[in-house]
Amino acid sequence: KPAIGVHIRRGDACVHAAQSNTRPLCRGVPEYMAGVFRMASRYGAQHVALSTDDASVVEEVEAALQEEARRGGAELSLSAMRFGRGVFDSAWFIEHRVEAAAA
Repeated sequence: KPAIGVHIRRGDACVHAAQSNTRPLCRGVPEYMAGVFRMASRYGAQHVALSTDDASVVEEVEAALQEEARRGGAELSLSAMRFGRGVFDSAWFIEHRVEAAAA
Protein backbone atom coordinates (compact mmCIF):
# COMPACT_ATOMS: atom_id res chain seq x y z
CA LYS A 1 0.00 0.00 0.00
CA PRO A 2 1.17 3.56 -0.65
CA ALA A 3 3.04 4.96 2.35
CA ILE A 4 4.45 8.20 3.70
CA GLY A 5 7.78 8.02 5.52
CA VAL A 6 8.32 10.53 8.32
CA HIS A 7 11.47 11.06 10.39
CA ILE A 8 10.89 13.08 13.57
CA ARG A 9 14.05 13.67 15.59
CA ARG A 10 14.17 14.71 19.22
CA GLY A 11 16.82 14.57 21.92
CA ASP A 12 20.23 15.98 21.06
CA ALA A 13 19.12 16.96 17.54
CA CYS A 14 16.78 19.60 18.95
CA VAL A 15 19.35 20.90 21.41
CA HIS A 16 21.94 21.33 18.67
CA ALA A 17 19.43 22.87 16.28
CA ALA A 18 18.46 25.50 18.86
CA GLN A 19 22.14 26.44 19.26
CA SER A 20 22.94 26.49 15.55
CA ASN A 21 22.52 29.04 12.80
CA THR A 22 22.49 26.34 10.11
CA ARG A 23 20.46 23.40 11.44
CA PRO A 24 16.67 23.53 11.09
CA LEU A 25 14.71 23.78 14.33
CA CYS A 26 12.76 20.79 15.57
CA ARG A 27 9.08 21.09 14.74
CA GLY A 28 6.09 19.85 16.70
CA VAL A 29 4.18 16.71 15.76
CA PRO A 30 1.10 18.72 14.64
CA GLU A 31 3.19 20.43 11.95
CA TYR A 32 4.43 17.08 10.64
CA MET A 33 0.94 15.58 10.74
CA ALA A 34 -0.56 18.46 8.74
CA GLY A 35 1.90 17.57 5.97
CA VAL A 36 1.16 13.85 6.32
CA PHE A 37 -2.58 14.42 5.92
CA ARG A 38 -2.07 16.70 2.90
CA MET A 39 0.16 14.12 1.24
CA ALA A 40 -2.21 11.25 2.07
CA SER A 41 -5.05 13.15 0.44
CA ARG A 42 -3.02 14.10 -2.62
CA TYR A 43 -1.31 10.75 -3.25
CA GLY A 44 -3.74 8.25 -1.77
CA ALA A 45 -1.34 7.01 0.89
CA GLN A 46 -2.74 4.52 3.37
CA HIS A 47 0.19 4.04 5.72
CA VAL A 48 2.67 6.09 7.76
CA ALA A 49 6.16 4.67 8.41
CA LEU A 50 7.49 6.66 11.36
CA SER A 51 11.14 6.87 12.32
CA THR A 52 11.87 8.57 15.63
CA ASP A 53 14.08 8.31 18.69
CA ASP A 54 11.30 9.34 21.09
CA ALA A 55 8.45 7.08 22.27
CA SER A 56 6.29 10.12 23.11
CA VAL A 57 6.39 11.10 19.43
CA VAL A 58 4.94 7.69 18.51
CA GLU A 59 2.12 8.28 20.99
CA GLU A 60 1.44 11.77 19.60
CA VAL A 61 1.35 10.46 16.02
CA GLU A 62 -0.99 7.60 17.02
CA ALA A 63 -3.33 10.11 18.70
CA ALA A 64 -3.27 12.41 15.66
CA LEU A 65 -4.08 9.52 13.32
CA GLN A 66 -6.98 8.41 15.54
CA GLU A 67 -8.34 11.96 15.75
CA GLU A 68 -8.13 12.42 11.98
CA ALA A 69 -10.05 9.17 11.40
CA ARG A 70 -12.61 10.12 14.07
CA ARG A 71 -13.27 13.39 12.22
CA GLY A 72 -13.87 11.50 8.99
CA GLY A 73 -10.46 12.21 7.46
CA ALA A 74 -7.81 9.81 6.25
CA GLU A 75 -7.59 6.43 7.97
CA LEU A 76 -3.90 5.66 7.96
CA SER A 77 -2.12 2.70 9.52
CA LEU A 78 1.15 3.27 11.37
CA SER A 79 4.40 1.39 11.78
CA ALA A 80 7.09 2.60 14.15
CA MET A 81 10.05 0.95 15.80
CA ARG A 82 9.87 1.34 19.57
CA PHE A 83 12.99 1.29 21.71
CA GLY A 84 14.33 2.96 24.82
CA ARG A 85 16.52 6.03 24.54
CA GLY A 86 18.99 4.39 26.93
CA VAL A 87 21.02 3.29 23.93
CA PHE A 88 21.90 6.97 23.47
CA ASP A 89 23.00 7.62 27.07
CA SER A 90 26.59 8.74 26.77
CA ALA A 91 28.73 11.84 27.03
CA TRP A 92 29.78 11.13 23.42
CA PHE A 93 27.71 11.57 20.27
CA ILE A 94 26.83 8.17 18.82
CA GLU A 95 28.86 9.00 15.70
CA HIS A 96 31.98 9.45 17.85
CA ARG A 97 31.30 6.23 19.77
CA VAL A 98 31.09 4.31 16.50
CA GLU A 99 34.34 5.88 15.27
CA ALA A 100 36.04 4.93 18.53
CA ALA A 101 34.51 1.42 18.46
CA ALA A 102 32.86 2.19 21.80
CA ALA A 103 29.26 1.87 20.61
